Amino acid sequence: MAGIRKTLAEYLEWAKLKPRTSEWSALVAYDRGKCNQLLLQEYIEKHDKHSIMPPINEAYGSSETTWSWLIDYVTDAPRLSFENNPDTTSAEVNMSMAVVGGKNVSLDDLAGFAQVNRISSFDPLDYPKLEANRVPLKDIQGTVNKDGEVVLDLGLPESQLYIWEVKGDRIEHQRRMAGAFFKRKFKEADPQKRTFSLGKLAHTTQEFMKPQSFKLRTIMEQGAATRGAANFGNGAVEVRIAMDDEPQGGFPGEDWAYPLPIDRS
Repeated sequence: MAGIRKTLAEYLEWAKLKPRTSEWSALVAYDRGKCNQLLLQEYIEKHDKHSIMPPINEAYGSSETTWSWLIDYVTDAPRLSFENNPDTTSAEVNMSMAVVGGKNVSLDDLAGFAQVNRISSFDPLDYPKLEANRVPLKDIQGTVNKDGEVVLDLGLPESQLYIWEVKGDRIEHQRRMAGAFFKRKFKEADPQKRTFSLGKLAHTTQEFMKPQSFKLRTIMEQGAATRGAANFGNGAVEVRIAMDDEPQGGFPGEDWAYPLPIDRS
């Protein structure tokens, strides 16, 4: 779903027309820039905790006669975009992740014996990207006794239902075979290393701030699905929250405005 961006004054006028919380206790929203800032911050913290994805040293076949040997492949923080979410009640994002270090040795046995036909070396200035379509944010329910959390887990089966590609190769089959290889590596990885948090639904000492449960949804900016547009990929994560002893609400209709005013950072 795409939402029309309004100025703060227009947004307040729109909010006056009728209640806009869809019977939830509270609404929290943060945009693509804030999401990616949080993911980068956690990636840095994972270095201190020794919980980053380890370098990949492994070979995989891209056909019966060709294969790739990955040497010290290092991935960086995931980055989110919002240009592809056909379900207006879900929290799906597109994810990209750079390969910021390592070598890819391409081999074949077309001549009847193994031979190297290309060696590619990557660094933070010259790298391919892993891109994954329609990755859902994991909806962990917040309860009175346990904080809820918004999680990006790249190893879950539902996170890997759609296309993963490693951009760089000219041949689509090779890009997708590389993407399938990364699906397997994330599926096999330690959950702490393949998982990133986008925030927690924490309890406070204030009597009226006791979150019980929440639901996630993603929303695009109007026009953000158009490649070449200045706001291509822009959007936000919306978190609808029910407090203790209050029922969950619903989702808004087609007249929903983008939740962040255009004239405010």
